[in-house]
Amino acid sequence: MTTLAIPQVILTQPRAEEPQCAPPGQRTATESCRPLRVLMVETTNFASLSPELALRKTGNAVWVAYQVEEALDFLREAAFDVVLIDIAPAPLVAMNVASALRLNEFRWAQSTPILGLVTTPWDIGAEEIMEAGFDGFVSGRLKTETFVQEVKAALVCAEIEPVTDAAALLQKAGGDLAFLRELVQIFEEQMQADRVAIADAIREGNCAALRFAAHKLKGMVANFTESPVIGLLQEMEDAAANGECSGMLRLLRPIHDRLLSLSRELRQAVRDGAGGRS
Repeated sequence: MTTLAIPQVILTQPRAEEPQCAPPGQRTATESCRPLRVLMVETTNFASLSPELALRKTGNAVWVAYQVEEALDFLREAAFDVVLIDIAPAPLVAMNVASALRLNEFRWAQSTPILGLVTTPWDIGAEEIMEAGFDGFVSGRLKTETFVQEVKAALVCAEIEPVTDAAALLQKAGGDLAFLRELVQIFEEQMQADRVAIADAIREGNCAALRFAAHKLKGMVANFTESPVIGLLQEMEDAAANGECSGMLRLLRPIHDRLLSLSRELRQAVRDGAGGRS
């Protein structure tokens, strides 16, 4: 397996804007999401002009970054619908860039789809590249309309089923809405701390710390629900116990999506409880 040299770049300030397209679980295959806000990250000094022009020609907005720090600055300051990273010129560099972006976004409780832009063959397996934090690939050698359609198709997210019941949550809190509100607040604060611990442990290759952080977050979630995220965190915990840290990058986005969905459900449960008391 290829060893990643994840850039030691940590930015603590998250972006302020919300993505223009619907978040995971709320986006449908028919949603247009126009125009797309696209961040292209080049791994060499030569820009992928054809894909960039194809995106601009069809009315999408494109920003181009040439190094990981610049890409992170873009992500910190604005919301994007997708990140495209050119793989073929330098696959290892592309993998390192994707890893740095994914880890920082996980710290920020953000998640932008990362697609590998393929223009020529490369000599590293697709599975290895996916483990670096990519969500999929799109060919940069397609005709303009086809290329843009491929990018948009990759952004359609599967719906995440609700995993909580407002009445059951309130019952768990002994019918005390104020107590439930406090529990949700503590959970969200601790969840953010655990996110940072998980991202830092993966970046540092500290499997013991990763195992502890994943176990801790899993227990926090289990207090509220039997969400599928528990299984993902268990997988992360088991892998860390076996000394496999770097491959856990692939779990960060699905974990994020489900934590985000759970957080929204918990806040809604508190609002529903407050509505029932009025």
